[in-house]
Amino acid sequence: MTVRLRILAAATASLGLAALAGGCYTVHTASSPSLSKLKLSGENGEIVEHVLFENTGWFLFYHIPIVCGNTADDAVLPMSFFSDQVTDDTVWRRMEERAKSLGARAVRTADASIEDVTFDVPGLSFPLVVPYVLCYREAQVSGVLVKDGSPKQAETDR
Repeated sequence: MTVRLRILAAATASLGLAALAGGCYTVHTASSPSLSKLKLSGENGEIVEHVLFENTGWFLFYHIPIVCGNTADDAVLPMSFFSDQVTDDTVWRRMEERAKSLGARAVRTADASIEDVTFDVPGLSFPLVVPYVLCYREAQVSGVLVKDGSPKQAETDR
């Protein structure tokens, strides 16, 4: 095999691995006319949508970001390399932006941060332990988007 073919094969394998094991930014939404009938304790207004925002990524030695989901609106690639966007704050900010675009406000109902030092290999029935060399992180924020019924209520929330 020539040097050029080896370089091409290594580059292709690296891109394939990054694509398969890369981070992912996901938004799940649920809206229905029946949601508006539900009331959230301590909240006035109409529930517009239930949302779950999550972002995942891989880190080297737990602190050096390798790849994660790209949370940018104008993202060219679905992945972001060498930047840490797997934080509750980043995911929460995206939820607030969605609420604002719908003329509502976000009410957080749950959040989770998942950290793992194992690596799942497709085809194996057990994960490989790679302690603190290659780490997986996930940030999730769940909430409802509430549209206030009266203009007075909307003004008092600011």
